Amino acid sequence: MSFGTLIVAHLIGDYLLQPDWMASRKAHVSSVAASHVLLHVGVTALMVYADVGHPWPLWALSTLGVTHFVIDRFRLAPKLMRITGQRGFLENLGPWSMIIVDNTLHLVILWVLWLFTR
Repeated sequence: MSFGTLIVAHLIGDYLLQPDWMASRKAHVSSVAASHVLLHVGVTALMVYADVGHPWPLWALSTLGVTHFVIDRFRLAPKLMRITGQRGFLENLGPWSMIIVDNTLHLVILWVLWLFTR
């Protein structure tokens, strides 16, 4: 499986298929965050299967789901930015700076999962 498949799956699940109501409420309502994660993991599972002809391991999909839930539900990106001294980046370039950091967190996790499953 190519890492590109996981990137495209992430973009589809996080942007193309995520409606406004989900994007605006997932950080505040756990059931909305869980719905987003199920959509995201479902897209990833389908795309991996389409790419390689067999399912991605359940442990990888579960890890993806749990980490995606935590990052989105608890808005880890701005918290991490404050901890790492990126307050200016956060305050002067938000919300784009948060989107960049959020996606970086998701992509690092996808990359680690890809390394362990290729």
